[in-house]
Amino acid sequence: QRTEADDQIQSTSLLVFTADDGQLQAVPLSLVSRLEEFSKEHIERSGDRMLVQYRGQLLPLVNLADSRMRGPLRDLQPVIVFSDGTNALGLLVDQIRDIMEEPLVIRSGTQRPGVLGTAIIDGKATDVVDTQYYLAQANPQWFKREQRTTPRRLLIVVESLFFRQLVRTACEAAGFRVTVVESLARAEEALDHGGVFDAIVCDADSEDPRMTCFADWARRGAESEPRPIVAMTGIDCAEHRASLQACGCDLVLTKFNPQQLTAALKDLSRQKPRYAGAPA
Repeated sequence: QRTEADDQIQSTSLLVFTADDGQLQAVPLSLVSRLEEFSKEHIERSGDRMLVQYRGQLLPLVNLADSRMRGPLRDLQPVIVFSDGTNALGLLVDQIRDIMEEPLVIRSGTQRPGVLGTAIIDGKATDVVDTQYYLAQANPQWFKREQRTTPRRLLIVVESLFFRQLVRTACEAAGFRVTVVESLARAEEALDHGGVFDAIVCDADSEDPRMTCFADWARRGAESEPRPIVAMTGIDCAEHRASLQACGCDLVLTKFNPQQLTAALKDLSRQKPRYAGAPA
């Protein structure tokens, strides 16, 4: 029953749907990005997670806590998509019922995960979904924000095709924008033609003798501070590392720990601004 107090509360647009057990559920429509239906053949599993390819990305899919999707997926599975422009989540539901304009008043609290409480919507007891609960399930870092920066640009100089691909894959997967060259001559061309790079990564075991002392030419054309330079080496020799550092390398890393490399590059790019190569 509506009360006079209810009439004084501003109405909210609510999306009403059912869970797999038939229970009515609702979520404020303003939180919903899109309503979709995905063919069950397109829903994939990765470990204990469900995913679907969506607009060039992988959209994580989660179940309502109480239903746990006991039945099989529908041939066309209804999904409520939430997105803040950076992160996205798909909530698997049984059926979309209606959009209602109602004062959102919780009549009964609950300790159930994923539910804020129960409201009366269109005269029926309806669970109000705790959207944040599901967002955190999909991505615990959803509400954390790092300082937004331009994607970091790397120049990678590696002769070996195999090792070059290893480094490129690791750096691109970590979110870097990568230019890869196979020689110092190609690297010099990239710098001389105004290439903009946050850091340079070089294979310090190259057969090119200049590769062990590349810092001077790599720094040429920097507008203020030199570009950070990371050398990777498989030579387990203190003298070799010391010679690379003496040439001006900011870091000397052992081949090949991709997590160590990308973590070091992120630290360097946070510490230093971007630098351009010499004008063409």
